Amino acid sequence: MNKTKVFAVRVRDKYDQKVEDYINSKISNVTWIRDELPGVDLQWNKLRVMNMDIDEPVLVIDIDTFYINDYVKAIDYPIERGEFLSAKSWWKDTCNE
Repeated sequence: MNKTKVFAVRVRDKYDQKVEDYINSKISNVTWIRDELPGVDLQWNKLRVMNMDIDEPVLVIDIDTFYINDYVKAIDYPIERGEFLSAKSWWKDTCNE
């Protein structure tokens, strides 16, 4: 993997340590956010990463995802400073909407 900094959020008790262990076994450089900011609920704590002083590519992942096939290509996808990329909605057919 390149120098992309990978972040994931696991707060409260919806997911247990097994999920974190699984992700750590697939992606070696994950920084975990385990505390909630006051007034910021659950997964919305991912937005904290946007305010961090980081001078390299950043990837914020969902923790309810399975990593199969060649997922490292997505992690290493080239991105330039100031760009924002996101994956298509996997839960619906976005081509017909």
